[in-house]
Amino acid sequence: MYNGVLSDFLTQALGWGWKSTRRPHSQVPKCEVASVPEELQKGFSTGSSAIEIATNAMIPDFVALAGCFVCTDDVAIVTFSATLAGYAAIFEPIGYSQN
Repeated sequence: MYNGVLSDFLTQALGWGWKSTRRPHSQVPKCEVASVPEELQKGFSTGSSAIEIATNAMIPDFVALAGCFVCTDDVAIVTFSATLAGYAAIFEPIGYSQN
């Protein structure tokens, strides 16, 4: 229900159109914003695993810099940094800039 209400709001507020797409591991279709290029959609769909890999790679550097083991709050900071780096890596190859 939430997704339906949200999509109705976005359609009304921003004029977005929607298209039905197939999921790789499910028979249930999902709706995507029609104007978002497929390459960008694919980048976001693999973004969470790339962010997890980047976070795990950044933690040793964070530990070395901090001089101690990381706590949950520290992991959140590292994950945020990895998220920014990860989405930059998604956008840049397909011609989107951060500006």
